[in-house]
Amino acid sequence: MNQKHSARAGLALVAVIFLAFVAVSQTLFRGAQLDFTENKLFTLSEGTKGVLAKVEEPVHLRFYFSRGMAQDIPSVRSYADRVEEMLEGFKEAANGKIRLSVIDPAPFSEDEDEATGFGLQGAQLNAGGDKLYFGLAGTNTIGDEVIVPFFQPEKEQFLEYDLSKLVYELANPQKTVIGLMSGLPVMGGLPPGPGQPGAPAWVLFEQMQSFFEIRNLREDLTQVPDDIDVLMVVHPKDWTEPTQYAIEQYILKGGHAAIFVDPWAERQPADPTTGQGDIRVSSLNQVFKAWGIEVIDSHIVGDAQYALQVQVAADRPPVSHLGIGAFQGDAFNANDITSQNLQTVNMASASYIWDDDDDLEEGKVRTETGAKLEPLIQSSELAQPIPAARFTFMPDPAALLDGFLPTGERYTVAARVTGEVPSAWPEGGPEGADVDNPVLKSNGDINVVLVADTDVLSDRLWVQVQPFLGQQIATPWANNGDFVVNVLDSLAGSSDLISIRSRAGFARPFTRVADIRKQAEQRFRHKEQELEAELRETEAQLTQLQQAKGDDNLSLSLTPEQEQLLEQFQDKQIQIRKDLREVRHQLDKDIEALGTRVKLINIALVPLLVALFAVFRAIRRNRKLAAA
Repeated sequence: MNQKHSARAGLALVAVIFLAFVAVSQTLFRGAQLDFTENKLFTLSEGTKGVLAKVEEPVHLRFYFSRGMAQDIPSVRSYADRVEEMLEGFKEAANGKIRLSVIDPAPFSEDEDEATGFGLQGAQLNAGGDKLYFGLAGTNTIGDEVIVPFFQPEKEQFLEYDLSKLVYELANPQKTVIGLMSGLPVMGGLPPGPGQPGAPAWVLFEQMQSFFEIRNLREDLTQVPDDIDVLMVVHPKDWTEPTQYAIEQYILKGGHAAIFVDPWAERQPADPTTGQGDIRVSSLNQVFKAWGIEVIDSHIVGDAQYALQVQVAADRPPVSHLGIGAFQGDAFNANDITSQNLQTVNMASASYIWDDDDDLEEGKVRTETGAKLEPLIQSSELAQPIPAARFTFMPDPAALLDGFLPTGERYTVAARVTGEVPSAWPEGGPEGADVDNPVLKSNGDINVVLVADTDVLSDRLWVQVQPFLGQQIATPWANNGDFVVNVLDSLAGSSDLISIRSRAGFARPFTRVADIRKQAEQRFRHKEQELEAELRETEAQLTQLQQAKGDDNLSLSLTPEQEQLLEQFQDKQIQIRKDLREVRHQLDKDIEALGTRVKLINIALVPLLVALFAVFRAIRRNRKLAAA
C-alpha cells in the first residue's frame, strides 16, 4: 500500500512540476521562438529595429482583444497570440519608448467605449449583439492617433509591416510632402451627374496618404512649389513646354522626382463626347533626350518569360499575355533598396528606357555630361519590342505570339537616373515659362526614378478590393504598391520601412510550373496555328460543296466523286477538330505530370525513405545482438 501511495504521490508531484514549468516558461520565454523560415519572416527585421531605435518620444499602444468572445474561434485566438507576441517584441526592442497595454473589453464597459472612441470596429458574433474587438490604437505625446480597426488573419504576412508603419507614423508626425501631377484620375473622378457618386481614388494613392502628405499640383503649372519634398509625375500627356520646363528646373535645382510615362495607358478614361480613349501615350522625351536617355513610346515590351496568364474566355484555357509582365526574381535589381526584395510587380503595355550609352563603341565611355542609368526592373532575354499599334484592337492576346521572336536582350522598364545633366533649354527656357534664375546644368547629381508604365499604379494589376465589416478592404496579391512607396521613400531619404515592406510577402510561386507552362505553350502554339488554318480551309471548301448540293439547279450536277469528296471533307473536319482539342489538352499534360511527381515525392517517397531507414536500423541492431 505504501508503494502505491508513493507512486501516486510521485505522479502527482510530476504533474505539478510539469504544470509549473509550463506556466513559468510561458512567462519567461513569451515571445521567444525559433524561426526556420527561409527569410526569417517571424523574426523582427533590421528595418523594424531601425524604426524602433529612432523612436524619441514615448508611444502608447493599446491592443484590444475580446479573448472570451473568441473562445470558439481558434484561428482568431492563435492570430491574436501572434499579434500580442509581436507587440511584446516591439516593446522590448524600443528601449522603453513603447508602452503596451493589452485590454479585454467586456461588453458595456469603459474599455469597450474607449475602443469604440478610437474607431475600432467590433465584429458582431450573434443576434444578442455580442461583439468581438481585435484591433490596435496607438497614440503619441502630441495627441496623434493611428489605429488598426480590426486585424484580419488573411493579412498575417503584412503584420510586421503594418505595426512598424503605425509606430513610424506616430514617431514621425511630419509627413513627406509629395507633389502629384497626374494626367490620369488617380485621386478619383468627378461624379458623372447630380446625385451620382464619383469614381474612387486608386487604392495605391489612398494608401499613400497614410505615409505622405499628397498635394495635387496643376498640369499647367510654370513653377513647382519650394516646399515639395518629392515630385510625382504620372502620364504627362501632351503637356506644354513651360510645364515640362518647370519639372526639369525642379530636378536640376536638386529636387527628387518619380516619373511614370506610358506608350499605351490602359487606364486612360474614354472621352465622354466620343466614347473613345483619350491620348494614351505620354512622355517627357524633350527633357530626357537632353540627358542622353529616351523612353521609346512607339513600342511595348513583350516578354515570354514574365508574361502573365490571363483568362480570355470561360471555354478556353489561360494564355500568356506578352503585353502584361509579372516581373519576378532576376528582373529586380538586388543592389537597390527599392527593388531588392520584391517578389512580383505587374505592368501592362510597358515600354522601355533607351540609353545612348548603348550606341557607344565597345571600350569607350561617355565623356560629356549626361545621365547614368541604373536599372531597377528589366525584362528577361525572352523579350521583344512590339509596336504599340497592335494593342489598339486585340480581342485575343494569343495573337501577340504570332511572329514573336525574342531578341536575346534585356529591356529596362524602370530605372534610377543619376548624374550631372544639362537643361533641354540651353537658352534659358521656352516662351511662357518662369525663367527666374534658370539652371542650365544640374547642381550635382540628379535623383530621379523613371518608370515606363502607368498601369503599374492601377488597382487591377496588384490588389483585390472586397467589403469587410462595412468597409472596402484592399488585399494585395502583387508588390506594385510596395515598389511605388519604396521609390518615394527612397527619394525622400527613408529606408527602414522599405526593407520591412519588401519582405512582407509570404508567396512562394511555383516557378518551375510556370516555366513548364510557357515552354508547353511555345511548343504547341505552332501546331495549333497550323491546325486552325487547315480547319478554316477545310470548312471553306466544305461550305462550297454543301451550297452546291443544296441548290436545286446544281444538285443534279454533283458527281459521285464530288459526293465522296464532300464526305471526306466532313470526316477531315471532325478529325482536325479532334486533333486541335488534343493539342490544347496537351498544354496541361506536362503540368499534370509535374504535379503527379510532386505528390509522389511528398506522399510516398519521403515516408518510404523513412521506413527503409527504420528497417535498415532494425536489421543492423538485430545483427549486433546476434553477434553478441
